[in-house]
Amino acid sequence: MPGRGGLKQGLFLRIEEFSRTHYRLVFLVAVVLVLVSLYLGSRLSLDGDVLNLVPRNNRVISTFREALADFGSLDYLLLLVEARPQQTVEELQDYADILAARLATTPSIQYVEHKIDTSGPFFSFFRTNQILFLPPSKLPELAARFSDHAIHEQVRENYRQLTGPSSFLVKQLLEQDPFQVSSLVFKEVLRSKGPLKVDLSSGYYLSKDGGALLIIAKPVRPAQDIAFDKRLMDEVRGAVAAASAKFEADLKEQRGENAADAGTGGATAAPAGARAPEVSFGGGYIIALEDSTLIMNDMLWNGTVSFIVILGLYYFCYRRFGAILYSSVPLLVGQILTLAAAYLLLRNLNSATTGFSAMLMGLGTDFTIVMYARYVEERTRGKSLEEALRLMMGVSAFGVFTGAITSAGTFYAMCVTEYKGLRDFGFLVGTGILFCLVAILFLLPAMIAWNEGRARRTDITKKLYLHSFGIEEVMAWSTRHTGPVIAASVLLTIGLGYYAWNVEFTSDVRELRSPNNRGILMQEVIARKFEASFSPMMVLCRGGDLDTVMERNRRANRTLDGFVKDGTLRGYESIFNYLPPRQDQEQVIRALRDGQDGAFDITRIERTFRAALRDNGFREETYDAYLRALPAILRPEKPITIDDLQTAGLERFISRYIKKGEDGSYKSVTYLFPTNPESKRTAPPALVEALDHPEEGVEITGVNIASAELKRIFGRDAWRAVILGIILVTILLWLDFRSLWLTTLANIQLLLGVVWMLGCMRLLGIKMNFVNAFVTTMILGVGIDYGIHIIHRISQEGLSNFEGLMETGKAVVMAALTNVAGFGTIGFCNYPGLRSMGIVAAIGSATCLVTALTTLPAMLILTKTRVARRLEGG
Repeated sequence: MPGRGGLKQGLFLRIEEFSRTHYRLVFLVAVVLVLVSLYLGSRLSLDGDVLNLVPRNNRVISTFREALADFGSLDYLLLLVEARPQQTVEELQDYADILAARLATTPSIQYVEHKIDTSGPFFSFFRTNQILFLPPSKLPELAARFSDHAIHEQVRENYRQLTGPSSFLVKQLLEQDPFQVSSLVFKEVLRSKGPLKVDLSSGYYLSKDGGALLIIAKPVRPAQDIAFDKRLMDEVRGAVAAASAKFEADLKEQRGENAADAGTGGATAAPAGARAPEVSFGGGYIIALEDSTLIMNDMLWNGTVSFIVILGLYYFCYRRFGAILYSSVPLLVGQILTLAAAYLLLRNLNSATTGFSAMLMGLGTDFTIVMYARYVEERTRGKSLEEALRLMMGVSAFGVFTGAITSAGTFYAMCVTEYKGLRDFGFLVGTGILFCLVAILFLLPAMIAWNEGRARRTDITKKLYLHSFGIEEVMAWSTRHTGPVIAASVLLTIGLGYYAWNVEFTSDVRELRSPNNRGILMQEVIARKFEASFSPMMVLCRGGDLDTVMERNRRANRTLDGFVKDGTLRGYESIFNYLPPRQDQEQVIRALRDGQDGAFDITRIERTFRAALRDNGFREETYDAYLRALPAILRPEKPITIDDLQTAGLERFISRYIKKGEDGSYKSVTYLFPTNPESKRTAPPALVEALDHPEEGVEITGVNIASAELKRIFGRDAWRAVILGIILVTILLWLDFRSLWLTTLANIQLLLGVVWMLGCMRLLGIKMNFVNAFVTTMILGVGIDYGIHIIHRISQEGLSNFEGLMETGKAVVMAALTNVAGFGTIGFCNYPGLRSMGIVAAIGSATCLVTALTTLPAMLILTKTRVARRLEGG
């Protein structure tokens, strides 16, 4: 045995002796730990909120998260009601009325909106105070509407519309506002419900083509509560089923049909013409629920498929079921212990951490491969069970230990990032590697002693086998032709290095979302049909009291007027679209008082109006209620304020623009709608500069601004992680080799593999993103393992034992294949960022394997690094 004794060797040999002689106790402890860990792991929750993956202690990102939480569309359930062929708009509206009424009685829903409610508190308040909503520039037009001639003309027009085919909403408004004063401000007040376009002709949230209608529901709990989301959707689907059944029954009755005519009597058996419209779901609750399902599916898929593939590789490589047992049991124990650590330290899993199980399937089994390969080698040479186990633990465990520590260290290096998702991922995989290492060090010798120490009819050594994968020819050629190998490596590095330098980066945060999330897909459909923007830019204003916030919001809006004028913005929306500035209201009040004996003379207006009603055949008493309210409309006493809106029961409306914090402070939002589509990706610099003043309580945010900040943080953290990973690997290699030269050669092999990996990314059109960029750090730990085992074998024995080097090479190839299998399954997951990470990691494993089997031995031989060059057979 090579003389590399010392503390580590003594420790490993003591573990070997204990596990071999007390394997029953080892198995018992493992079973107890697994049972406890399974219990703890079962308590893990799934966090589907993608915003929890991004940095938390960053002002720009925190502002974006806060704006979405307080004023975004995340806490709404959207129901898209689409007409079936031959269904009329009226039928679509009737169904929406039935469904909205059902949803309103659902315990989990706070309120429902699907049309403009002219009998609700907003319209009641608006009708009484409508003139105060007018800008002073509209006063001459208002005065003209109350002239005697205009009154007669308006009544004639009202008669034409009321007796014609106008919509119910239009007729209702004509009765409630016969002078059409509201039309002067309707465009400002009603055209947008948040970012949503509303059809004023019908009053419903109807798409332009009339083929779809939107229902907006506000549940009682936040979307992040997955258990509530499931209960909510059960109730909503029940409401949809009940509404559909009622609609179809009513429709059949109207058409003179009955249930027997349908054949089966069920709602689904209704003829095509009597079927209810189709209902689809979107919004934050569906997105969260879908993410939760996709995360669980990914975790099960990645873990199960990678486990099956790796077991298949084991059987192909070793040709015996015992080898499958040796690899699978420690691997599963390490995985289960990692779940317990995840519960104790993280409490939940997210879309970024779902791939940890597949990663561990590949990484955690490397150690078993190398150690078991050494055991097979020694047994086939005639060593006894005890001698083979001592060599396995006393020699091979050195490289395994160093490889495990370097792999875990580089994953822990990812913890320097502010990205919580990647930080959790690095922590879980790093911790899992260490758990797998401990499980293998104890369980592998225990299982071998238990399984192969029994009396058998046939010699166990005859069953021991390790597939070569053709490695003999590759390594033999590399060790004989060191010059060409080095030259080819240099040329390949230069070529791929050029492409590596030009790898593109995408800062699209959609890489963090799954394209298979039906909630997101439906939200995109809604955005197209209703010309809605669910992710506008926003300006947040903060203050200790409401007056301060309102004043800051007014100043921000005045600044925004300039950007609307120069075309940067096509518009903006804030509380002041619905609450005019106080000075404007006061100017309107003065004008009304000045005209009380002229243009706004109430007595004259009423007299002329009643005469016009009689002339056109109206019953005068129909408008008595309006005429009684007319003095209050034309003689407002004071400007309306936020308090007036709250007193009128419009808190729900106000909450879209103003929020009161638990500490008594206030914040308001203004939604911005840029003109240039490019602004969705890159915020206009002048706009950001003019409105981002956090020290003054004013901040601008949006997906574009958050993406730019994420890109900046990513660039910094990625370099930090890579540099820290290189430092950790270098230190650990030196501690193991005690040779600066061997450490340098190992790092050269590793960095060549990384450069080749990046070059392959560019050639394959794979872009760097917020997730896969940290693969470079991962590969520092994964790729160095291959070189460690080769260096250990060559530096210990030179090439005098070429067969032994081949056995190590076989183990390294097998380890790389399991890594590729583990990483490769992640390439099929639902999240683009994680998927690309799996593909890139698989490429990196392959490139580092090639450099370890060809370039590294050639460098060791060419530099005569403790190697007696093999001439036999050459």
